Amino acid sequence: MKEDLFNQEIYKEEEFHLPPFLQKNECNDFEFKKSSMFLGKNLNTLSKMLDKIRFTRNEASEKNSPYIRLLEFMILTIVISLSKNLIFLWITSLFFLSKLALFKGSTIISVVKRLFILCLLSFVFILPGVIFANNVNPSLFLFRVGVNLLNLSIFSAATPFPSLVKALRQLGMPILFVQTMDICYKYIYVLGNVTVSIIEAVKLRCIGMKEDKRLVGAIIGQLYLSTDRYTRELYEAMVLRGYNLNNLRKKRLSFNRYDLLSVLRTVVLLMIFIVLLIKFLKIRYQFL
Repeated sequence: MKEDLFNQEIYKEEEFHLPPFLQKNECNDFEFKKSSMFLGKNLNTLSKMLDKIRFTRNEASEKNSPYIRLLEFMILTIVISLSKNLIFLWITSLFFLSKLALFKGSTIISVVKRLFILCLLSFVFILPGVIFANNVNPSLFLFRVGVNLLNLSIFSAATPFPSLVKALRQLGMPILFVQTMDICYKYIYVLGNVTVSIIEAVKLRCIGMKEDKRLVGAIIGQLYLSTDRYTRELYEAMVLRGYNLNNLRKKRLSFNRYDLLSVLRTVVLLMIFIVLLIKFLKIRYQFL
């Protein structure tokens, strides 16, 4: 104890001097280049897309069967595309707007946003052809496209992808085609998560460094290797479990009162279309 106290007193009496290289006041101006944020932006966009795929639920509360909903969508799309009568287009648009009015407020907002994006993209590609075409009525054509897009927006809001797959199987579509769609949709989410993990790993290793856009090629290559590995694992798992296209259960067709209501309103719209078409043909025949 006495030796320790003695050493402490000596240490206090001695002056402590820093080495010469630590006594210099050096100022190093480091230039940090602002790194491109393309990895972060792609990561945020991909995460939002995966969230939308993950939470697949009915935005609209439709109680009719998926196959009836799909048939109604297809029939009305064909009829609207063939129609050249503004009265019928106004009737169908009012019908779709009345369906839309029964949805929740958040669902209506999402449908309107989806409709706006679809209309914008469609008009960008269609408008030049409509302007330079000679035998096409631009207002009628664009109105018809808008009504079809409204029909598509309502159908996509009321029918998530699993319900669409179920409807295709109920309508007797080839099982191989439907099963391929189902597997592709599921593994889009899996491979999206793999891509997010790769981008996060690259981002953590690029802190304070400029992100090189050539990393995109490496990410794509790694994603391809992961895809090949997941494909082999899925195939082996299906073989081990005795998977066969012939042993799948067939989806039975169910029919309820809401399906009857959907069929009736579709029949009414078809009758209106036929009546207006007959009147149009009669008027045209009289002029000829």
